[in-house]
Amino acid sequence: MYDKFGGPFAREAKAARRKPRNTRHTAEVFVTLRGERHLLWRAIDQHDTELDLLVQKRCDKAVAKRFFCRLLR
Repeated sequence: MYDKFGGPFAREAKAARRKPRNTRHTAEVFVTLRGERHLLWRAIDQHDTELDLLVQKRCDKAVAKRFFCRLLR
């Protein structure tokens, strides 16, 4: 039964899912983990889909940008 209905259903679900586009931006939020303050960077595409996360103890924007550029290549 799975072979008869599972494949077409999976293809339709995958086609309906939004795909990441070329337009991306990063968002930064301070979070508290175990009582210590950390910076949470998020890579977000034009549909507000979260692509990846990076948590840093210190605010280093250049490192975050390099990480996401390397990751999204």
